[in-house]
Amino acid sequence: MRFRLTNKGRLKGQKRDRQHVQDLRSHFHKQLQLLWAQEPLSGYRDWLEANREPLYYSVIEDIGGFQFAPLVSSRVDLISELDILLLRPAPPGAILRDGGDLDNRIKTLVDGLRLPTKAELPPNWRPEPDKLPFFCLLQDDKLVSGFSVVTDRLLEPDLHEQEALIIVHVRVTAIKVTMGNSGLLG
Repeated sequence: MRFRLTNKGRLKGQKRDRQHVQDLRSHFHKQLQLLWAQEPLSGYRDWLEANREPLYYSVIEDIGGFQFAPLVSSRVDLISELDILLLRPAPPGAILRDGGDLDNRIKTLVDGLRLPTKAELPPNWRPEPDKLPFFCLLQDDKLVSGFSVVTDRLLEPDLHEQEALIIVHVRVTAIKVTMGNSGLLG
């Protein structure tokens, strides 16, 4: 299964604050919510049921009393590869010296794609009713089997130097192909 996630806005690198990462998660939640409503994922809505019998898949995880639903999960034997295109209003490579280094910005992005721990949720955070379950891409960043990053110049006027357009090409594959996950592969 292949698809793209996008985000346009600031991507902090030096200091990853909980609210910034949760804002990224909320942005990606909306896209993943739409993805789960379309084929082939719409045929896997039963994975979004909590407390299923052991022989049936469920991706639901309880964190801080809230239900989260990561698509790429060890529970369903899936992993992913990420190809990241990071466009900024600066020359290619300038991200290494301006506003935070590349690896910290990518870490912030990946944190925004994965489930939070209870300690990583902002204080007093509560998901809105339309965000239950709260969709995330990754159960854990250990389920990223490979990634690449390309930076380039974003040619739009009047942008703050920390603004970025991010396009993440996601390829979902299986650790183990089963009858339960085979429809998502290919």
